Amino acid sequence: MPAHSLEARRAADLHYLKARRKREPHYEYRTVVVPRGTSKTQTRALLVQEAEVGKWELARTVIYEGGTTKYWLRRRIIAVGV
Repeated sequence: MPAHSLEARRAADLHYLKARRKREPHYEYRTVVVPRGTSKTQTRALLVQEAEVGKWELARTVIYEGGTTKYWLRRRIIAVGV
């Protein structure tokens, strides 16, 4: 893969996250990258575990040309009063 397309993809990802943060300031985001060849069952188990244990929810999914899938997870930021 050419280096310039990888840089463009990273810039697009960063732009997406910044835009989301402006609209939804009460969420934190995390990315999970699943390599090509990972079964749907394994991927689903990973995402379900993140949802149940870490209270993450799926915000966005991108499937790249090489077969790699990137998931953006988000969860509400809970302000704790001191």
